Amino acid sequence: MKKDIPEELIKKSLIYETVQLFATMAMADGKLTIEEAEYIKKYYHTLYPDDFANFLIKEFNLAVKEKINEDEVIEKLILKLSHNDRIILIFKLIELMAADEIDETERTLLDKIALKFNITTKDIDFFINVISVSSSDKLKLDEEFNHRYLVISDNIQTGDVFVKHDKLDLIIINIGKILIMLQKDDNNNISIAGKKISSHFTIPVYGDSQIIINNSYELSKHDLQYYFRQLKTKNHTFFINKKEHDYILNDIQNENAILKLETKKCNCFLTPIIRQGIYVNNVELKKESFVDINADVYYKGERINIKTLLTQNNFRIGLEKRLSENEFINIGNNYEHDIYIDDNIEKSWSSIIEYKENDFYFDIKNCPFPVYVNNNLIKDKIKLTSNDKIQIYKFIISYNKKTQTFEKRKNSFNSIYADNVFYKFADNNVAIDNVSFKANRGELVGIMGSSGCGKTTLLNMMSGFYKPDKGNIKADKYDIFKDQNLIREYLSYVPQDDLLYENLTVFENLYYNAKLRYPGKDKDIKKLVNDVLRDIGLYEKKDVKVGDPLNKVLSGGERKRVNIGLELLSDSDILLLDEPTSGLSSKDSENIIKILRSLAYKGKIIFLVIHQPSSLIYQMLNKILILDRGGKLAYFGEVNGAYKYFETFSDNIQNEISQIKSPDFILDTLEQPIRDIDGKALPIRRYSPAFWKEKFIEYQKENFKEISEGSGSNKEIVKKNKK
Repeated sequence: MKKDIPEELIKKSLIYETVQLFATMAMADGKLTIEEAEYIKKYYHTLYPDDFANFLIKEFNLAVKEKINEDEVIEKLILKLSHNDRIILIFKLIELMAADEIDETERTLLDKIALKFNITTKDIDFFINVISVSSSDKLKLDEEFNHRYLVISDNIQTGDVFVKHDKLDLIIINIGKILIMLQKDDNNNISIAGKKISSHFTIPVYGDSQIIINNSYELSKHDLQYYFRQLKTKNHTFFINKKEHDYILNDIQNENAILKLETKKCNCFLTPIIRQGIYVNNVELKKESFVDINADVYYKGERINIKTLLTQNNFRIGLEKRLSENEFINIGNNYEHDIYIDDNIEKSWSSIIEYKENDFYFDIKNCPFPVYVNNNLIKDKIKLTSNDKIQIYKFIISYNKKTQTFEKRKNSFNSIYADNVFYKFADNNVAIDNVSFKANRGELVGIMGSSGCGKTTLLNMMSGFYKPDKGNIKADKYDIFKDQNLIREYLSYVPQDDLLYENLTVFENLYYNAKLRYPGKDKDIKKLVNDVLRDIGLYEKKDVKVGDPLNKVLSGGERKRVNIGLELLSDSDILLLDEPTSGLSSKDSENIIKILRSLAYKGKIIFLVIHQPSSLIYQMLNKILILDRGGKLAYFGEVNGAYKYFETFSDNIQNEISQIKSPDFILDTLEQPIRDIDGKALPIRRYSPAFWKEKFIEYQKENFKEISEGSGSNKEIVKKNKK
């Protein structure tokens, strides 16, 4: 072992106490088997560098020969481990037990540990069943556990989520607020947060870590949350209707319908309503076909974002079931709750809405937050009347007695829009020239344009730093500049400049920033910082000093992620970023945009200034805003609609069916020169900024409704019909 890690210090750590617990479990039946010893070797070598792993294995072998006070070890672990950490440790103990065969003495000790860890016997039975069987299709569990695990498989009949990779067998287990992954097959290469996992080893899914299957298929934590909710829903049929420049998901088929979308639990099926022009992953859709929620679906060159439609826009998420007398709706912070409240509290809690004597009653139970009904603080059970609004944490649950509907929405901003914004610099040069646009929750919007066209100026106006000379920018009904005090906590700005302290670690940079934001909440702040570190993919580097840009310790992409993390501490609804990918490698740039895309899927509105994005990054955006010199708006709308729009004016027409288009084409068209008779470019633009401004105004009049204050919101509806 490395000399700079004193053995005495290790022996006082949490790691050493878990080593002792593993030794106690291995010797519960009086002997250490070859299989158990091999499991310990594999476990520690999977987690740690070889020299450190060998030290822990040596200590384990010493511990199995000693008489260990198991009660003392358990009590120490209870004090040091959170409830979630205890669950993860229980899984590892079961893996150790299952390395050979689980005998009676091992099970007795496990039950004793579980009781002290406050984990039920039923849960232990569930854990053992999941870990012990060789494949997911052999799982036989009580009905109450059906919604507590997902099977991701290449078998559409037996798996919950179909992913086309040969013999894939991946289980995601949901216990309270944590997700645990277990690969049952040996055929596929699966990694999380960039690290390959070992098959038949459980591993927690932290933060927004991406699960990558065979270096080609990605699963985000947001995807998994969606799938767990879908396990509880009935099969449903929707229609994708093209409404002006948007695609809307509706229950009703109308004259604008182009696709039928059927959800069968976690899987989606698309059927074309129109005869041609729809492509899925570059193949024309002719009949009903299975479609992954992340699939590239195109109609006449415009992308239809299936995932956004299902998770953000006009989709009623939740379950529908008949309530009998004394049945109830669960509200809480576990994924299996009927109405899920995403909070920062580790401990599970729940409230209920109970159906009794033809009425609904709300009961707080053990909810840790103040609960308001119609803005009145309540402390006891209360009968609900029509149009009542229950406010818990950052969410509002509305009740409509007539329709028996409970609608959940986040108490946050639903849109940001600019109305004819005009701004001049001090020297009277026009910076922003009558620009209008609107973005809704769940949208990731890029701002593009040549150098000096006003991109950063526009972002500064959106953040409230600059006051428009004319027009206004609003978040819902609040003026960004005039109402700064009211909306400050809902809006975050990440500048180009580095805001980090070079002598502090990654964790310390975020921690002390959070302390200034939230004084007096030390315990909660540590959890908040760790959650953000997982969101930005830097939890493993939390103790690394940041360093300065010249004396690099972190890469440029990692430094950008820390800067984004500083603003994520506030959990703002609107996030504005000035060139977050500037100076980064293509891979680092992609990672930054993936993080932002994941945040948008959670319901945030994100604008970022971006310079010459790759085709892959461009396709991750929902909308694009293109400025020309003098701050003139050349285009605002869907990213693939921009290709179609600029093709009208370009000398270099791209293949309409091709799904691989370069965003450079847009900027090249914007500034394309007049050419001499011999084809040589002259130093004169074919189209002036004024031309682009007028053309887009004409385009808006022909295609779009006038931008107005919207009430668009991300809603979650749970409908309950009386028996």
